[in-house]
Amino acid sequence: MLYEQRYVWLDQNSDEFIEEAAIISFGSESCTRALPNLVDFDKAIDKIRRSGKAPKLVTPRVSQRDLESITLLLDHIVEKKMPIDIVINDWGILFYCLRHKDIFRSYLGRQLCRSLVDSPWVDNILRNEDPQIHELLEKHPFDDSNKLKLFKDWELKGIELNQVHGIEQSIFNIHSAGIKIFIHKDNYLLTAGKVCLAKKICGNKECKYICNIEFELEPTGKWLNFFKNQAEFSINEKEALSGMKVVGNKILMPYKVHPLDIISLNTGIIFTTYKRMEDM
Repeated sequence: MLYEQRYVWLDQNSDEFIEEAAIISFGSESCTRALPNLVDFDKAIDKIRRSGKAPKLVTPRVSQRDLESITLLLDHIVEKKMPIDIVINDWGILFYCLRHKDIFRSYLGRQLCRSLVDSPWVDNILRNEDPQIHELLEKHPFDDSNKLKLFKDWELKGIELNQVHGIEQSIFNIHSAGIKIFIHKDNYLLTAGKVCLAKKICGNKECKYICNIEFELEPTGKWLNFFKNQAEFSINEKEALSGMKVVGNKILMPYKVHPLDIISLNTGIIFTTYKRMEDM
């Protein structure tokens, strides 16, 4: 079992890393504001490597507006010939890294690795389907010989997944093809948006402060369309969405698999610790 400790901001980590963690990763899978400046990045890499741990950079989905800031960092890494593991949540950034495979050891992040079972209401979707359809729809999209061949050609090192049930066989198949699997423990990503809900809740507080706080989110109403007012959630919808939390521009859900269930899958486990609002 391989353990990874993840931090959003560089200065969150201390000189005393978690003993079991072989990998220390930093960055955001959803927001470019957490990208480090070049000086801090170099210091962090040196500090992590001196501790005997392996560093890993996490990058988000990138808009055209933020493209310059992330390419500045990636160009810096290439110029310094600094080989590093990188988690990628944007297809454009992936193809940049594929041009520099001698530098970047690429992993696909959760935003590029979605499957039907990531939906909170997957059980309702599959309820009336035949068993054969169940098996087909629960299969992860990357559990496919053509895609796995493509990943091999790309020299892709691994992928990150939510801690969800129903894809155990796909995890086994993908792992058997030489692709490492990393599961986010107790941190189930439902969605990430361009608008930062935490910023809306907290107003003018610094991103570094609010990006590590969990805010409880209760579904109260949903928009039908531009011409109708909000409608109430049904009991089944509320049950499916219970436990939602806002962290930055992400919405997280309670994990769906007991921790013991993933130990037998021979995956890497990613730990990310967020503070609850009552702890602040």
